[in-house]
Amino acid sequence: MSDWWKYLILFVVILAPLEIASFLAARWMVPLGIVILPPKEDGYAAYLASRDPVLGWPRPDAIGAEEFDSRGSRIIPNFPSIFAHVCVSTYGDSFTWGADVGPDGAYANALANLLGCRVENFGVGGYGTDQALLRYVNNQDDHAPVVVLGHFSENIVRNVNQLRDFYASGRFGFKPRFILNQADELQLVPLPTLSVDEYLSVHRHTDSLLPYEYFAPNTKGAPAVFGFPYTLTVVRALFHYRIQARLRGQPSYAAFYEPGHPSGGLAVTEGIILEFVETARQRGQQALVMIIPDIKDLEMLRGGHGAPYDPLETLLAQAGIDSIDAGRGILALLGDRDICDLYVSCPTSHFSAEGYAMLAQLVHERITKLPDFQIGNPGNSQQPDH
Repeated sequence: MSDWWKYLILFVVILAPLEIASFLAARWMVPLGIVILPPKEDGYAAYLASRDPVLGWPRPDAIGAEEFDSRGSRIIPNFPSIFAHVCVSTYGDSFTWGADVGPDGAYANALANLLGCRVENFGVGGYGTDQALLRYVNNQDDHAPVVVLGHFSENIVRNVNQLRDFYASGRFGFKPRFILNQADELQLVPLPTLSVDEYLSVHRHTDSLLPYEYFAPNTKGAPAVFGFPYTLTVVRALFHYRIQARLRGQPSYAAFYEPGHPSGGLAVTEGIILEFVETARQRGQQALVMIIPDIKDLEMLRGGHGAPYDPLETLLAQAGIDSIDAGRGILALLGDRDICDLYVSCPTSHFSAEGYAMLAQLVHERITKLPDFQIGNPGNSQQPDH
């Protein structure tokens, strides 16, 4: 029997079943964002035409529609009028927005009830801390005496990402991000704009098209690109940061809080938060920073361990910022009850209305201790133009 027949038999008997199994495994990993499909052109031009030119999302035509009022805040049922006195504004991601509950269950609405004044909710689902900062910076009409930045613990991963498609399953998730330049100063990398041809090749030419993308496909810690040989796709996927974190028994984002992590996520996130606080100071506003826990943080804290975000809190404290540790605060309010009581669907959802109410309680406690905070000061009321 000639040698090539031997190799063919070897392939059929051993390698072909392995490739078939790898193909199925890789397809299973796609919805998890561990393996990604090559980009497709359909819908890309419409996305470019409708996206927010600075932040990426929400679309400008969503403001004043859906659950956004004309100020860009999520509807505040307790104080729905945009002419009501605004005492606080909030920025952050879906935990600030109040995902998985209606507008009445969001923490901003609960805080408005506690304070007796309008609390505007500028949170947006999927945001990194970077986009939250930019939304605040560009919101020149925000004159609330107190502004709250909510940093969800997983946001540190989003802060080193330029295309959300590489970080989580989805399409057309381009976003701005910040880097630290050689002078250790925060520098904005604007929202990327790629041509159709560039977009279709972005998974192959990430280094040149998105030079500040930490999750360049087929690199260590990043998603693998679905394709033949599928066995190699699966091997690459095994080095994804979420799989490696699972093997270490850590939350997926925990390593990004380590000072020596190659993403530089900790230093960048600290810089973003310090910029938020400094911008508020320049505008004559009081900034509060709240670290919002993931359920894994709560489980670690209850188990007697530190939270992954503790290094960030330490850096902020050294910079004179006393952040609100909502993880430890929530556990103090929860007592001996099950952590899952605070979630709509444990462990994969956002807070229930009760969980968001606890965030409101923690912010309320801190706000009412501010020496200059006053409720119902008509002189600071916002009067939007019409």
